[in-house]
This record gives sequence, structure tokens and C-alpha cells, in this order.
Amino acid sequence: ATEPPADPPLAPWPTPRYRLNLTPREQPTSGPLLMASEFIASFGPALSLAPVEVEDLRAALLHRRPSHLLAELHSALLRPLLDAAADAAGAAGGSERDAWRGC
Repeated sequence: ATEPPADPPLAPWPTPRYRLNLTPREQPTSGPLLMASEFIASFGPALSLAPVEVEDLRAALLHRRPSHLLAELHSALLRPLLDAAADAAGAAGGSERDAWRGC
């Protein structure tokens, strides 16, 4: 009986993309944190956002006071919605104020 061919060697283990410093209490939040970070990395250029480190995002989310980072993220997400509402109101012959009545 012939032996099956040996499997080729495995590729080297990739280097970690993120370095998270999470306490055991915060560890269940690592999935949503990484998803938010990936969203920012993927759509950041289209939203005119600078790259954000995961640790900076984590710190902003855990900070109890207003965060400039979170304010910038929120305004970047709202800007296209506001532009679309204003465009829709203009196309319908209404004013910008009319665009907000549906919100």
C-alpha cells in the first residue's frame, strides 16, 4: 500500500493586526469594537475620515465625557444623510426645513 503524499508545510502565522488592551470585564466587547474599527477602516476614505487606531476608539468609547473622536465619527456618518435630505427637499421643490419634517 502506498502512503498518501505529505501535506505541504503550513504558511507562517500572520502577525496580529490589532493590539487590544482589554480587561476581563471588557473582553466581551472585543467583537463589536473590531467591527466598528473595520467599518471605519473600510468606509473612512469615503466619509473623509482619518484612520483610527483600535485603542483610540476603545478609549473614546469608555471615556465618560464627550469625545472629539466620537463627535467626528457621528458627524461624518450624518453628513451624507443630511445632504441626501436636503437634495430630496430641493428636488421636490421644498425647503430644507421640509426635509426635516419626515425625521
